[in-house]
Amino acid sequence: MDKNLVEWILENSKRGFNYKYINEMLIDAGWGKEDVSEAIKYVQQIRGNEKSSFSINFSSQKKAIYFAIPFAVLFIGIFIFLIISPSNSISNTNLLKGTSVNIPQGENKVFTINNESHQIDVKTVNQNSVTLIIHSNPIEVNLTVGEEKEIDLNDDGKPDLVVKLISITNGVPNLYIQKIKTCTENWVCSNWGTCNPDRKEVRVCNDTNACGTTNNKPKESKACQNENPNSTNFTKKLNLTNETSENQSKINRTINNETRNNQTNLGSKNSKSSLAPFFNVSCEGGIDQFVINSNNCLPFDTVCNQTMDLLGVGIIQTTLTNYKIKGFQKGRCELYALYLNNSLAYSLELTENLMNSGMTRDEIIKQLNDSNNQQAFVIGKNSTCYYPPNDLTKMISGWAAGNLSASLNDPSKYNCTGSIYENGNGSF
Repeated sequence: MDKNLVEWILENSKRGFNYKYINEMLIDAGWGKEDVSEAIKYVQQIRGNEKSSFSINFSSQKKAIYFAIPFAVLFIGIFIFLIISPSNSISNTNLLKGTSVNIPQGENKVFTINNESHQIDVKTVNQNSVTLIIHSNPIEVNLTVGEEKEIDLNDDGKPDLVVKLISITNGVPNLYIQKIKTCTENWVCSNWGTCNPDRKEVRVCNDTNACGTTNNKPKESKACQNENPNSTNFTKKLNLTNETSENQSKINRTINNETRNNQTNLGSKNSKSSLAPFFNVSCEGGIDQFVINSNNCLPFDTVCNQTMDLLGVGIIQTTLTNYKIKGFQKGRCELYALYLNNSLAYSLELTENLMNSGMTRDEIIKQLNDSNNQQAFVIGKNSTCYYPPNDLTKMISGWAAGNLSASLNDPSKYNCTGSIYENGNGSF
């Protein structure tokens, strides 16, 4: 029995997908009927001998395609929701504009300034004053009601934070906290993309310090140098979601050309899909080196490209992330992540199947663009988490082995902070 197949069925049954739907999706993706049936029965036994709620039948390809798309997008949304669960943090947006927070004695709030995670604790509360401890470099601050102080968090001679005690009500201090807006831009850019039909290569640049200025922002587009936009290789690399409305006709021509060129290989519209679930990760400097450095929490700076088709239906998600191992903080390994890009694309086989099932070119493009609008909110967001080294190594080793379920998505457990947690209610 395939272990990966069992784990995938178990995970998705826990997320609410019924066994009939899981069975049809796996068979349409190319898994053997007997293998799928055996794995589902095993999962049912694991989950308490649940009664089978499905009967295996082969629905038409048109029905499978129409139902596969929204469920696949929902599945991806669930994955991202796990990343952005709420945490006890002050968002970068609120920190920049200033915010008031109630912090009872013995409790704390966390925040990030210049990619460094900090924590503010209320040590003692008196009738008209409080004593605060601000980490990571511990600083003790005494405030009376109405008093305001500027705090230098990193001993560089420049204040980073303003803290003011507004009031104390029923023993709970109300504090006003604001980041001092003196900021040095720190731009991090993704790799240059492939040549688009406008003969340009583009990339995405983000200021990791979130200064809100663009004085030193690098160029994000340049003229193509090497690739011929008329080549077959270029056409296959064309990402439908990155085109503007003025390039709509070029997208349509691409879909037509790819459909004709691949008609022989893909067969008739009643042919079974040859797709299967996959998860691949490649990193600058090597994923193996990423694993080695994580084991000892040695500094490592890399950009990783994570590509996945979670349900094996031809909806390919690509996420580009800048990861930085920054070393130990209080016995835990600090991992910073900046999300440079997150997009969906349809495989050529899925594009043809959608057209064969009755969708028009415009409907395909609109559906894909709508899905991408839901995924784009993570671009430019960042996070900082603190892992026990064994946990971090386990996660990255899992990625290297193509195991998405190795991701450790517990922001509370790993003290995660950053702008990706601004939507604390999980809405996106």
